[in-house]
Parts: sequence; structure tokens; C-alpha cells
Amino acid sequence: PTFTQTPTPPVNPTPTLELGIRLFMPQFQFHSYDTFWLKAKIYNYIEPLNDVRIFVILDINTGEYWFWPSWVKYPPDIDSYLTNLTIGTQVYQIISPFQLPLIENDYENLHFIGGLTNFDITEILGEIDYLTFSIYR
Repeated sequence: PTFTQTPTPPVNPTPTLELGIRLFMPQFQFHSYDTFWLKAKIYNYIEPLNDVRIFVILDINTGEYWFWPSWVKYPPDIDSYLTNLTIGTQVYQIISPFQLPLIENDYENLHFIGGLTNFDITEILGEIDYLTFSIYR
């Protein structure tokens, strides 16, 4: 006979991250008229932290980067969201849901990069995240 054991979930599951960011989108390959959005989930199970910078960066493989929340272009500019982190998780809607327009060209291997730093941008706090996605006609 074959026996299958079903694991029992823990009573108090531990968070997937003690400190860091995870980026979420509905899929990784998009086409014209698909719904597109991006969320960031911030994890902090260490201690309350003040003056933390949240970085979400769009890289389209041209050597230029776009920084949320104002989507300024680097070079020369950068931007970040300054906040205080309580214990637990916080979710940010980085890009609100919208329907992609008719796509004229394919765009492959685009990247979103997410990270947390201290106020002076001299230290990365916790884990960063990196999403790769493509948009096709």
C-alpha cells in the first residue's frame, strides 16, 4: 500500500522574510490589452525602523533606470519613498491596475528591482527583490 502524509501547517507561521521587500505582478508575460499592475510587500519582523527608503526601479535594458514614486530617470535623478516601518508587513500599490494599450513592439527581459535602504542610502536593509517580465504584441 502507498501512504501519503499531509503536512500540518504551523500554528504561528513565520514570515517568509525577516526584513526586506517582495514585488508582485499578475504575470510575467504580458500582451496588448492585458491588465498590468505592480505591488510591493515590505516585511519587517526585526524591530521598528525609522527613515527607511523604499526603492522600486524599472530597468528596460538601455542603461537608464526609472525610480518610483515619481518615475524620474537615472541618470541623472533618483527617487525613493521615505517611511517608518512598524513590525509586520506593509503593502504598497506601486502601479495601479490598468489595461495595456496596443503594443507595437516586443519588450523582453524588463526588470523591476526593489530594495530598502537607510536614510543616507549607505546600507541595504534586508533582502532585495528582482522581477523579470516581458511585454509582447
